[in-house]
Amino acid sequence: MISSLGRNFITGLSSTSLLDEEKAILAELKPLGIIFFARNFIAENNDKIIENIGNWESAFKKLLNDINEVTEGKTTLLSIDFEGGRVNRFPTRSNAPIFPYARYWAADSYRLGFKMASYLAKLGINLNYAPVLDLDLESTNPVIGPRSFSSNPEIVEYAAREFIRGSLNAGVLSCIKHFPGHGRTTNDSHFELPKLALTKTELELDILPFRNLIKDQSVSLLMTAHVIYEAFDSAYPASISRKIITDLLREELKFQGLVISDDFDMKALNFLDIEERAELMLKAGTDVILIGNGMTSNSVVQSYQIAKSLEQKIVKDHNLRKSIESSWQRNSICEPMLLSKIINKCPTLNSL
Repeated sequence: MISSLGRNFITGLSSTSLLDEEKAILAELKPLGIIFFARNFIAENNDKIIENIGNWESAFKKLLNDINEVTEGKTTLLSIDFEGGRVNRFPTRSNAPIFPYARYWAADSYRLGFKMASYLAKLGINLNYAPVLDLDLESTNPVIGPRSFSSNPEIVEYAAREFIRGSLNAGVLSCIKHFPGHGRTTNDSHFELPKLALTKTELELDILPFRNLIKDQSVSLLMTAHVIYEAFDSAYPASISRKIITDLLREELKFQGLVISDDFDMKALNFLDIEERAELMLKAGTDVILIGNGMTSNSVVQSYQIAKSLEQKIVKDHNLRKSIESSWQRNSICEPMLLSKIINKCPTLNSL
């Protein structure tokens, strides 16, 4: 059962190589994916600057091969946040390419998407948590701002579609974010829970780029926001709201792909304990719990502990089991379909 529940997790790792504890957990859990941060490319406790860029690239490719071997090829989504601007998870001394914020290349998003993805594919990374579909509608927003293509939903829709197309042509999948829109908040969900007291009519502007890309089947992966949208759900943020994920996203917008949570470890969700948070996410219709940054814990250990708890609870909780089984069904369709789009473009693990 644990390996089946692994399809509901994308987790982070501690360093540039697998710890023994991580090996043991990954072998049992077999998570759907891994998300990488700076600590996975150059060790944070290594003060020696690596002169030869090939050294860290070779070490990273060994890490990917080790993940593949330990999970018996079951961990397939190798992911990163690589948007441009400050959202660049590569260490400065890695000499990875630097791209400007999305605001500055909306009209050239196919080319930038292709260039970003080409670099990621060369490393063996096949999923980028980009592009941002949030509208830049609040000048004091501390978390979105220039990460957004524009305040105009038509520009955002065009730029996002072209970015996704360019990325895919270079062999990398895209995950749009942060549904249903994080652009109007005045709080950063990494540190607190934002709330928006707007009407559904007002929020339709934010939702429009998501709606249109879903309608023409441009996207199969979507990330939710840790934001309360009072017009839809005054109690829970979108990432754990059945009213938003199931009623709005699945039933009204007809999204059939995989829903990924924003990082589970963000402080916006601190009003709930760990187990309740996970249960609500899955019952709401989330497919994948992303536990990556390790803000308060070891991501792999936390993923495993949650999976063990869920393993016990689905025996008695019919609604939880039904939600998880529905997620497994979606994954059985989406995962092979997604990988088939990039298999001949992205380097295989064996060739790295």
